Amino acid sequence: MKTQVLRTLTMLGLIPIHPQKITVQTIRQRLSGLGFATTERTIQRDLQALSAVVALVSDEREKPFGWSKQSNIDQSYVNPYEALMLIMCYEQFISSLPFNLRDYLQDKLAVARYSLRSQKTNHFQSWPNKIAHIPMGFPLQAPKIDIDIMSCIYEAVLQEKQLTMHYTDYHHQQSTPTINPLGVLWRNQVPYLVCTFADNPEKLYQLPMHRIQQPHLSSSDCLKPSNNNFTDYCNSQALGYAKEPNKTFELVLKMTSYAARNREANPFSDNQTLKELSDGYVQLTATVADREDLRWLLLGFGADVEVLKPQWLRQEIQEKTQKMAELYQS
Repeated sequence: MKTQVLRTLTMLGLIPIHPQKITVQTIRQRLSGLGFATTERTIQRDLQALSAVVALVSDEREKPFGWSKQSNIDQSYVNPYEALMLIMCYEQFISSLPFNLRDYLQDKLAVARYSLRSQKTNHFQSWPNKIAHIPMGFPLQAPKIDIDIMSCIYEAVLQEKQLTMHYTDYHHQQSTPTINPLGVLWRNQVPYLVCTFADNPEKLYQLPMHRIQQPHLSSSDCLKPSNNNFTDYCNSQALGYAKEPNKTFELVLKMTSYAARNREANPFSDNQTLKELSDGYVQLTATVADREDLRWLLLGFGADVEVLKPQWLRQEIQEKTQKMAELYQS
């Protein structure tokens, strides 16, 4: 009985407000994705029973028939705190949401916006216009990815089903692999599909999603690697930027006061220390991971930062800067 009540309440939440509508088949698919296995006949019977107590309407003008809530249904049940949280979280994380969840949330967002507009004061309503998120660094353009391709990939990750696709690698070599999708990793506006290949389910790869074409959702379940912890993998491998996984060392830098202020706001690590030197510079000491993007960051400071320790990193940066200087000799 408890499962039936939860399924019915969940189904009610899936039904959009008129004029949008949802078919019984789509309701069954979404319920199945949420762990409620049932039949279309059972859903049809539940909808008929619900329509006697809830303002539901069935559009039978054309097949497949669609269900919706009446447009005059009470929309005041979301308090302004919940409404503000929903709107801001959606805008911040929309790119990470499965596409069917985005469609489902449209009605919730409409209710949330209605709740904010109905407040006697507009403090909550204007709050999203008072908060901005600006990415660090030069603003690069995101790759163009067809929405149907992304939707298919997200659905495969959500349902844990294999994918077949046409893939073009960095060397413009084309292949048609079958892969096991494990998760989607976003970095600098670029989404990567973390996966294994069907013929080698233990080795993980990251495929830039803009290089994927014609994905097809298979009925076969994913073959998961024995060490299937997507979060740990992303933290340790970091798209291959880690020179040696789990390796850390003590970094000592000599910095201008300008560069030091930047690191004071965003420290390298929890144990970072800053020490003012007699010549006006600042010495920074921190325990850091051995990563390729650490080198990019240090080089990005230019003449404002000098690596003092370790010696092997100082030599590595020195060699890179010498090669850079040679490029501008002619």
